[in-house]
Amino acid sequence: MKTIIRSSMFPFISLFDEFFDNQTSDEQKQSLQQTKSCQMPIDILENAKEFKIMANLPGIAKEEVKIAFLEGKLTIETLPKVEKEQEVETEQKVHSCERYCGTYYRTLYIPENIEIEKISAKMENGVLTVVIPKIEPKKQSFINIE
Repeated sequence: MKTIIRSSMFPFISLFDEFFDNQTSDEQKQSLQQTKSCQMPIDILENAKEFKIMANLPGIAKEEVKIAFLEGKLTIETLPKVEKEQEVETEQKVHSCERYCGTYYRTLYIPENIEIEKISAKMENGVLTVVIPKIEPKKQSFINIE
């Protein structure tokens, strides 16, 4: 049994940390860290005329990105890179390996009030920006009663 040392300022935080550290295996911790690092971070902005989606894709060329819109879903996907095998010195010890070179994949549900034909995208300095124009709301029409 482990002795729990409590900080006078944050007693509950140390209890939770201690509990989850004991309940989580090293493989689970590593898997959780890899999952976090493989997510495509995005910002979604909206104004009266359009939606703007900005995704961080550092080190990825625009030719390696595929964007599709189907049935109300916008999908951003990076194509897998073919990495050249690198010779590793036998005396090296890897302490951390966080650089991800697989594929990113993200699907977003988009409202129906958009102009699909006018969706545009550009890639600049590792940031993908997708602009989705909105359809102007239809004006209410009045019908005269005869």
